[in-house]
Amino acid sequence: MMDNQNLKSQESTMDHGLSNPLLSSSSSRYEEIQMEKQNSYFNSDVVQNPLLSGEEDLMPPIEDQCCFEEQLDSRFPLNDSQSLNSQESITEYKDLPVKPFVPRGFPFHKDNNSHCKTLSIKNTERKKASKFVFYFFDAIAEGDIKRIRRCLVEIQKSGLNLSYYTLREWDTGKTCLMKALLMPNKNTPNIVNELLTFAEQTNDLKELINAELKHRVYEGQTALHISIERKQMDIVRLLVSKGANVNARACGLFFQLTKKRKDYFYFGEYPLSLAACLNQPDVIEFLLENEYNNCADITAQDYLGNTVLHALVAIADDSKENMYVIEMYDWILKKSEKQRIKALDGKREILEKICNNKGLTPLQLAAKSGKLQILTHILNRTETELDVRHLSRKFVNWTYGPVCCSLYDLSEIDSSEKNSVLEMVVYNTSCKNHYEMLTLEPLNDLLEVKWKKFAAVMFYINTIWYLFYITTFSLITSCQSQAIQTSEPDSKCKGPWILAGQIYTALVAIVMLMRCTEEIIHMCPIKFTSAMNDMIYILFFIQALLVLCTNIQYWTHKEEHISVTVAFAVCLGWFNVIYFCQGFKITGIYGVLLQQMIFRDILRFLIVYLIFLMGFGQDECTEDELCSPFAETSTAVLELFKLTMGLGDLSIHQQSRYPAVFLFLLVLYVILTTVLLMNMLIALMGETVNHISQDSEKIWKLQRAMTILDTEKVLPKSLVKWLLKERITSNTKVGVTPFGQDDRRTCLRVNEVHWEYWREKLRSINEDPGTIDNMEELSYSASQLNA
Repeated sequence: MMDNQNLKSQESTMDHGLSNPLLSSSSSRYEEIQMEKQNSYFNSDVVQNPLLSGEEDLMPPIEDQCCFEEQLDSRFPLNDSQSLNSQESITEYKDLPVKPFVPRGFPFHKDNNSHCKTLSIKNTERKKASKFVFYFFDAIAEGDIKRIRRCLVEIQKSGLNLSYYTLREWDTGKTCLMKALLMPNKNTPNIVNELLTFAEQTNDLKELINAELKHRVYEGQTALHISIERKQMDIVRLLVSKGANVNARACGLFFQLTKKRKDYFYFGEYPLSLAACLNQPDVIEFLLENEYNNCADITAQDYLGNTVLHALVAIADDSKENMYVIEMYDWILKKSEKQRIKALDGKREILEKICNNKGLTPLQLAAKSGKLQILTHILNRTETELDVRHLSRKFVNWTYGPVCCSLYDLSEIDSSEKNSVLEMVVYNTSCKNHYEMLTLEPLNDLLEVKWKKFAAVMFYINTIWYLFYITTFSLITSCQSQAIQTSEPDSKCKGPWILAGQIYTALVAIVMLMRCTEEIIHMCPIKFTSAMNDMIYILFFIQALLVLCTNIQYWTHKEEHISVTVAFAVCLGWFNVIYFCQGFKITGIYGVLLQQMIFRDILRFLIVYLIFLMGFGQDECTEDELCSPFAETSTAVLELFKLTMGLGDLSIHQQSRYPAVFLFLLVLYVILTTVLLMNMLIALMGETVNHISQDSEKIWKLQRAMTILDTEKVLPKSLVKWLLKERITSNTKVGVTPFGQDDRRTCLRVNEVHWEYWREKLRSINEDPGTIDNMEELSYSASQLNA
């Protein structure tokens, strides 16, 4: 074991050797080092760092040296053969406790370097390599420039370079440069400069800078990613100036978007999107425009096809701390558009219009993921700068005092387009705030226009049609039951009107089956989240199937089980009338409460109650097989159900073989079901009423919105367009593009009272309201009234 005094004498010898301008060596490689100039890398104890304002003493404090000496003795014990005295030549460098590992056959051909990085070695050799890597990385983590230089001298002596695989962490592929950036200290800028200078002299600069982590968790991360994450702007500038890949992709599991876990950070893989998500506009500015002609691609897409704007939408969480995302979104969008205009690249698509692999733009992604704040901002964005005014989605048509006519761009919004925002907000009910999103303009006004123009009329017609259908079916099944009970032919029950009613109900049932099948396929998987409007199509499908089976049984004279299908078809048919209550506000809100209680509270209660019923029913039956009411499981379950409803008789236990045990089980059942479960059901239903009553109107509006979109699918698109032509105008000129072309959009006209518009004196397209025809559909948005 080398003692501390011997180690200090070695370090003093090393210091003397580092300051000596000539290094003696017998090998030709060391002779080249001896001929280096006085200002070369190994002839200076103090390195001039361009990242620093002036000279700085890079030697660690004396206290740190002593501390390190103690750690070194315990971590890297040396044998007697490794001990040196102060008179030994510095070119031996045996005072280092470990040496870089040089694999057999080194040096390899440069073309086989990639193969060498994946070369497998023995465990013993791997341990030898890991010792030096640990020693080297430990010096970097502690910021010990003195030890780092010694390691670099030994690395150059061995002929290796810093990006070589034996000088990395085996598990992750982490390089010394990454280690310096991940463990920042006061000497980090100097250490980075030392490493880059050494790599440049060994023709290994780009390989070191662009080296990627290999572990599947952090795969693809480079030194540039790390320096951006650590907010080291000076180091980012240095790396880019040295040729760092500004479009490197960090594609490890930690950087991938997933719902299975929360311990990840998705930012879009690229350094540019990482800087955007971490709110570093100075880094973004530098990556997009720098004097080194090494600029990032602002339109780059990751493995999901997401751009930097998609990544910003993905990390938005509607919190106050996250408000910078909206500002960053606008700033990058404008920056991209100004680049496009400057390059006169009219064929390049606007950054906000680029779709990801699922065909979603940033606006559509915000709607699908329920990001309320950024969705609100994009829908109502109004740009005042002339060169980027075409990026606006809301235009002021005319103003007169506080009255303002706004034109909302309906591209990507209306249900006539693929992946429309309106359909995502209405059908994607898994979002917690989709009720609030329906109140946004232009979604709210768009739904109101469609309801007034065609959806309301169509809904009322469907209501009357369905009521006529279920009434007809109820009447003919009543006559059929009478005809089946009497063997004599009855003209009233078997006349042509009955046959016509059967044909009518059968045809309606077929149409309903086709329609419900289409809706069920359409709503998978995004729509199976709400209670009634998802289940209603399944209920309609089952009811139509039962009606069709009833008519087929009657026509084929297989009437043995017709009463069963008739009973279920009639009950389910009248129950489905609740769906048509949502067209009216009074009955619609009541229907919402009823639906929630049926499909949530009562359904859960029945599942638990059936478990108790079957368990106690089987137990009571096996207690005494001779007791008549409980002789079979079916009769026992019926008797227990009567007890739950208060219709049973507890004196039945006297007929049992063990009356006391039988009575105990009956009393226990009554306590668990009647007292406990029933009261729990009442409490749950009361809680549901209190909870739903606050949002009942919003839920009703959501259900009505689903009805509107379902009705619109039935009508031809040309007819819908004609019906909405007064409020939705296509090919409307809202300005001029930067390339001199007319900017024409499909817009929804919304008239509103807004005092802020009058005070701001916004730029408008027209100077006055125009003809009186434009005033017929004047609507005032209560949410935007400002006294």
